[in-house]
Amino acid sequence: MALVVNFCEHLYEKLPDFKSFFFNVVFRKQNVVSLKELEQNPSLCEKVVGLYVQSDLNRNQEFLELLEKLVNLKVISFIGIGFNSVDTKWAKSRGIRIGHSTQDGVTTANFGMALLLAISRKIIQCAEYFPKTLKKSLYPPELLAHDVTGNAIGIIGMGTIGYKLAIRAHAFEMKVLYHQRRQRSEEEEANVDAQFYSSLMDMLPLCDYVMITCALTPQTYHLIGHKELDVMKKTATLINIARGDIIDHSALVDALESGRIAGAALDVTTPEPLPVDHKLYNFPNVIITPHCASNTKEVAYELCDTAFKNMELGLRGEPMLSEVILD
Repeated sequence: MALVVNFCEHLYEKLPDFKSFFFNVVFRKQNVVSLKELEQNPSLCEKVVGLYVQSDLNRNQEFLELLEKLVNLKVISFIGIGFNSVDTKWAKSRGIRIGHSTQDGVTTANFGMALLLAISRKIIQCAEYFPKTLKKSLYPPELLAHDVTGNAIGIIGMGTIGYKLAIRAHAFEMKVLYHQRRQRSEEEEANVDAQFYSSLMDMLPLCDYVMITCALTPQTYHLIGHKELDVMKKTATLINIARGDIIDHSALVDALESGRIAGAALDVTTPEPLPVDHKLYNFPNVIITPHCASNTKEVAYELCDTAFKNMELGLRGEPMLSEVILD
């Protein structure tokens, strides 16, 4: 009897909907075994052909040891978009297929726009004003903010999420600039009045807001560092809804301390979370959220459903809904 292992059991307490999905859907249709059962009966490892993994899993020793034990593993299905915890070359050498989820970008783009508005209009400070200051005055001058209409947003990575973000920025009558390797079609650019920049360093000085939505790759690691921050406007704000390592955090701290940029809004950091004594927590012009850009019930269900279907299709040898191409 072929078995499937769920390496995401710890998410049950954090996400009750996730637990409900597994118990009501996955467990009824697939022969799922727990990590505890494998530990108690190691011979079951030879019967395991499928493995569920959450996308934000670090390559910890427990996970790597499990992979080595599953000698007949055929499919790894990630609950989420990322799949960095598995070496794709190793998977290809073992003939293992990898499924992951894709998103239409709406939820993450909505959150990115929310962060932009929150920091530009000082919404968090506004919400805290009465209970923290005990003042009764309206229109407090210290909460004088900036409107985004007419400002320029520079989007780094105009993929699915980046383009959805551009649609929202355009609706707020912002000027849309973008940088990535491949230029969008003339029609796509015209829909959001976007201007392409092949050089990041040419785009950054023109931006009032810089929004990072690109993938983390060896080429984008610390893409934003000292020299990039140096050319940004002093009134510019940096927003990251992609991956923490795209920004050199020490360089960002230096830029904020010296007033070289106006502020930052980070949904992702390195590490996650930051140490409680990290300097980024000390800036009133910095917003840090706990990786919440796609944290909605709708997305959680979609990710689980896609992972389940990818597993079903993969074990039958059929094309998955979204499969990682193992070059």
